[in-house]
Amino acid sequence: MAIEHGVELYILKPATPMEIASCMAQIICEIHDSRKNEEQKNKMTFFMCGFFLSQYIATGNRRYMDELMRFTQMNASNSAQHVSNIMLLWVDSEFWNENADKVIDRIKERFASRTEAVSLGGNYVLILLWENHYSRSSYIAEGIYYMLTEVYGQQCYMAVGAGIKDVYDIYDSCQRLEKLMENRFFDDNNGIYYEDDDELVERDESERVECINKLLMYIRKRDIELVRKEYGHLKHMMFQNKSDSETFVKFVFSEIVLELYNAAHGSIYGPGKKQVEKLFEAGSLNELYNITEENLCIYEENIATDDKQIRKDIALVKSYIKAHLSEKINLESLADMVFLSPGYLSLIFKQSTGDTVSHYIISQRIEEAKRLLETTNMKINQICEKVGIDNVSYFGQQFKMVCGISPSEYRKRKKFGG
Repeated sequence: MAIEHGVELYILKPATPMEIASCMAQIICEIHDSRKNEEQKNKMTFFMCGFFLSQYIATGNRRYMDELMRFTQMNASNSAQHVSNIMLLWVDSEFWNENADKVIDRIKERFASRTEAVSLGGNYVLILLWENHYSRSSYIAEGIYYMLTEVYGQQCYMAVGAGIKDVYDIYDSCQRLEKLMENRFFDDNNGIYYEDDDELVERDESERVECINKLLMYIRKRDIELVRKEYGHLKHMMFQNKSDSETFVKFVFSEIVLELYNAAHGSIYGPGKKQVEKLFEAGSLNELYNITEENLCIYEENIATDDKQIRKDIALVKSYIKAHLSEKINLESLADMVFLSPGYLSLIFKQSTGDTVSHYIISQRIEEAKRLLETTNMKINQICEKVGIDNVSYFGQQFKMVCGISPSEYRKRKKFGG
């Protein structure tokens, strides 16, 4: 009778204390071995489940899910054995590797008795819930988030699915959660993102492209006020449009940083490239903004310093032109005087005065000619020489182009109060 009920060790005769102790020791050893074998079996089962599940998520190949269901004896007719929802967790991989068992035990104890977690590589962990009501998923997610952040002091983010109707839905759901998890880059102050709440803002792309192009143009023109205005506009649009990928946003801002660095330093190489590398390593949108704005501040400081020197250089050039109108003046000699290249002097002169160097020289010569026509009796050819124009015909053409009348007519009108 005892054997029929599974008893393997029994003593029919009166037993001595030594025999009882020996019997108990043998039983304890067998129980220990049985538990050890069960633990190893569970570990192997968990390992194989994790392998099949991670392969299914990585490839979408249903064969891996078939193997998982066969291995765990999942049955489609038994809904209690189906995963009802999944969560994607982002947490430090070293922390998770050291504390995964402890964390899962606490989750099972406090929030959901049927919970498993599978590491997907990197800092990503997939949490599977066997709870049958999605309304509890938010409660579980908030509990896990609080436990990891407040109890363990870990930074973490969670993307919570809208529910699983079939185990084969896990692949598609996981893809959506990976996309949803990108919100941590745009809003790193919020740690939990729900699939049902993911409302993407549709925006006219042409408006944003125009904003980016304007910003780059204003950076090149060194217009700090308009740079700040368009930069603020772009930040607002980037934050609102959460359909953008992290890579796209980083690419856009890398172009801005390169343009800022080039405008401030005249080159994008060396440190400029390092700034872009730093930007692509940014873990959140706020961190990306900080890197961009550091470069924007440097740009503004350099522009302010450059503008001060530019004003001095332009004032010196203008003063020299006025003092040497009777001489031959060319762009190259002016550039040598202020230690700049002719091309750069031409650029900054145009930006500062709205006029080209050559046109400014002509206009100053005509102004001086007008003064001489009004205040002296010098002949036209003498005035030509005085203002540095050796061709009387050319002088007449330029004068009429500026004043609308010939030099002689101008003198007559001024003489008779016309």
